[in-house]
Amino acid sequence: MKKYALVAFGLLAACGRPAVATDHIKSNIYRDAPIEPVFIHADFVAYYASFEEKLGISPDSVSIDYVVQEDPVVGLCYGYTDRVNNIEIDPNFWNKASENERENLIFHELGHCLLLLEHDDKMMDNNGISVPESIMYPAIFGGEEYYEGLKSHYYEQLMNAQ
Repeated sequence: MKKYALVAFGLLAACGRPAVATDHIKSNIYRDAPIEPVFIHADFVAYYASFEEKLGISPDSVSIDYVVQEDPVVGLCYGYTDRVNNIEIDPNFWNKASENERENLIFHELGHCLLLLEHDDKMMDNNGISVPESIMYPAIFGGEEYYEGLKSHYYEQLMNAQ
């Protein structure tokens, strides 16, 4: 079982630049949990449907619910080989997040749980601005202006990973 953590950029500082986030991947942590049926909290159903619609990949085998996380972690994927994979989303972050930040977080965690993707901290140039090359970047960046214009790029990467 692997445990992945996703951290969020801090709120924009007075100068308008996001705070730097630290990668908090934790692996090979076993959680003794019984095999359970898939549970999808009602708040996440639309994001699961969007993931399937945009990528053609059904996330219905992954449970997702709210669990308070230790700051700066905002989402975790518990990947099991012998039971349902689980995503935990911090409700404090979720309640403050924009729609793009929410999508960024859910698609990122599904990338871990469904596609078995690791974090990718590579950057690329976008009109003279250095931006994450992958939605698997180890920090939430959905609140940034460029995210909206690069969604199709991030979706395509996830589709090609399956």
